[in-house]
Amino acid sequence: MLGKMRKSFGPVVAGAIIGAIALVFVFYGVYSPKTASRYSSGGAFAAKVNGETVGLNEFEREYRSRMEYYENMFKGKADLEILKKLGLRRQVLDELIGRKLALQEARKLGFVISDVEVREKIEAMTYFKKDGKFDPATYRQILAANRLSPPDFEETIRDDALRARAAEFIQGIPKASDRELRDEYFTAEDRRQVDYVFLDRAELRKKMVVHDVEIREFLKKPENLEQAKKYYEQAKQEYMKPAKKNSEKAAAPKKGEKAPPPEKPEYLTFEEAKRAVIIDVIKDRRTQELTKSNSDLAEEVYAKAEKSSPAEFKAYLKSKGLELKTSEKFNRSQAAIAGMGPVTGLITDAYRQLSPLEKHAVLYHAGVNHVVALNLRVFKPADGDFFKSRDGLAKSLQMKKAQQVYRDWMEEARRKSEIVVNKAVEAEGEAEDAAE
Repeated sequence: MLGKMRKSFGPVVAGAIIGAIALVFVFYGVYSPKTASRYSSGGAFAAKVNGETVGLNEFEREYRSRMEYYENMFKGKADLEILKKLGLRRQVLDELIGRKLALQEARKLGFVISDVEVREKIEAMTYFKKDGKFDPATYRQILAANRLSPPDFEETIRDDALRARAAEFIQGIPKASDRELRDEYFTAEDRRQVDYVFLDRAELRKKMVVHDVEIREFLKKPENLEQAKKYYEQAKQEYMKPAKKNSEKAAAPKKGEKAPPPEKPEYLTFEEAKRAVIIDVIKDRRTQELTKSNSDLAEEVYAKAEKSSPAEFKAYLKSKGLELKTSEKFNRSQAAIAGMGPVTGLITDAYRQLSPLEKHAVLYHAGVNHVVALNLRVFKPADGDFFKSRDGLAKSLQMKKAQQVYRDWMEEARRKSEIVVNKAVEAEGEAEDAAE
């Protein structure tokens, strides 16, 4: 069938069906000679892995697909400049390098994907179906719209299948012993719970009052206004225009109609947001004051928790705008607790044989925030429940071990490989921004 397709369809243009297979992205992005020219000084490649090239067009296509994916996911509210600053280009490049490595390792293991398997995978793709069946004309049309030749597309499908087969093989190697299952069960199900007060500096910042006289004093210095403008540009996503009311939103497309493009983020202008920006700048300047205030409040809450009755303590918290909450049931392997963050000291204390949390309140520090915890409760697992959950636990632990084996396999492959990255491509969009 592959030979017939090549003869019938001829050369066509590249698209990103692989995105649907590997990254759940749809066809998007076309390789542009203009884009390639930006990186010409570094050669027309994104990276080289043991001498094999990750093409510039492949990188650009995946990068643009990722950008569109996030834009759609956030319904047009994603700030693409922020995504670039978060290292999206490097993330995409690393994934493409990983794919190339996995393909090379799969070949070393001797795996092969036949033409029949490739044909079956293509015919199963919904993109190419009409009335529930594979349609050569639709196949032709989609490839032609995306600049990918059938031989190249078929090779892409083959490579994806080869990587998947090798991954399945590697992940099938580890097995979970009965002892490991028991350890996993009793570690996961031996849980603790506490009552706590979370002292959040960010919440304290919101309550901080900036008076008009401070704003007037701030505006007397021209350099302060310039600082406010820079602050606005860096944190523009914090100053969005109010969301449109339902009556103002575009009607949902009817069946068969193309959905309208997602709305772009709408920001307040600097002048519209000026007062809010200046207040934020002043609050930031008072960071040390905020940090000390939060620390002092935490010490005060801790002292009250130790000396007051439960009713008196709750009344005190209410007067301070605080709340005594009950934590989730956590286990010793957790790195953080919901609502508190990474309070490893609390988790360690909760599992001590003579835990201080059994009879006392304890103050913990989590960066600039603080937690006062008390009233430890212990939930021991029932031995009989182990057998009820054994099968599900076996699958879960097997998957966890398989993922770790695969990561180790890929890390070892990367360690032994020679990888060359085109620095111009890696430059977090600087070349792209300059060209625009």
